[in-house]
Amino acid sequence: MKKSKTLDAKDLRILRELENDARKSITSIARKAMVSKDVAIYRIKKLFNEGVIKSIKPIIDTFLLGITTYSIILDLHNLKKNTRKEILENLRSKKNISVNKFLQSDSDLEILIDVKLPGDLYQFYENFLAKYAKFIQKIELSVVTKKHFFGNRYLLNTSNSVILEGTKKFLKIDEKDWDLLEILKKDPRIPVIDIAQKLGISSVSVIRRIRKLKSEGVIRGYLVILDNRAIHRELYKVRVLLRNAS
Repeated sequence: MKKSKTLDAKDLRILRELENDARKSITSIARKAMVSKDVAIYRIKKLFNEGVIKSIKPIIDTFLLGITTYSIILDLHNLKKNTRKEILENLRSKKNISVNKFLQSDSDLEILIDVKLPGDLYQFYENFLAKYAKFIQKIELSVVTKKHFFGNRYLLNTSNSVILEGTKKFLKIDEKDWDLLEILKKDPRIPVIDIAQKLGISSVSVIRRIRKLKSEGVIRGYLVILDNRAIHRELYKVRVLLRNAS
């Protein structure tokens, strides 16, 4: 069993700076967190190595880019542990599956899928059903029209929040920008020079592109994904169905 860690004031200040802007330099993080540069480097590495930080993700306004998010909730039955693992691995191998987690028990699965065209959803739906239909008792499909990101406000004592919602105005970005966003999804703190090498463009161009994506509202912020159990906390998801809401 993984040993839980108690976060001290320095850890919390560093986490706060990472969530404010994950692409800040170590020097900037250290200054704002009131620690030395070496301490900031050591603590960030330690938080990752001890499993406290699971990952850091950019908040991307998919609505603005013309992407639709669908929520698929499945009620599964006769699900064995190896089948559960297979389903999760299958979903995690697809880059447009942004969230997947079991809700009340191992028999409930929620899938959030980002698609540009309805046909992309249909193709995923058909392929998934062809493979796992015998385990599915019930399916609920809905369109996500608003996304709320509250980050770790409860822990970091901040008021940071990002709300994304559907829009009639879409922004066109080029292939390099799409590739840049995919790189940042995997590692928001990747050095500019490494991004430049991957994209085959100059470091100056990378900096300009990131600034432009932020100023145009594509990149809206960052989320530090924590392992709550590693810090003596439990995460609960409450699903509320409203009827005749006004």
